[in-house]
Amino acid sequence: MLKYDYSCLIEGTPDAEPVEGYEAPPSATRIVKTQNSAFLHTEFEAALRADGVTKLLLTGVFMDGCVGLTAADAAQRRFEVACISNGIGHVDVKMRRSMEEWLHQMYEINQVQSVDTPL
Repeated sequence: MLKYDYSCLIEGTPDAEPVEGYEAPPSATRIVKTQNSAFLHTEFEAALRADGVTKLLLTGVFMDGCVGLTAADAAQRRFEVACISNGIGHVDVKMRRSMEEWLHQMYEINQVQSVDTPL
């Protein structure tokens, strides 16, 4: 997005401000993303490994962007990954479906409806 001088969820811009009413749990670790995937140029993987995390349930915006690319990167790092489909937005429904299919075919990443659904 920076290539086209269009900021999208960049730290310090209005669209990256916290959602009204949302409060992170006290144990939350803040990771400042610099690219679409939360793994690129961050300490995200190190933080997960230090906490013994092996499974990830992903939500956020957008499946056809950040969430999808983070899911693929997580799978390549040998995390078990699922996406909570009703907790993920998208820009384009066709691109979302393509990303979901690709994640499933390439990395066996499934879409689940809630955290109660087993991985």
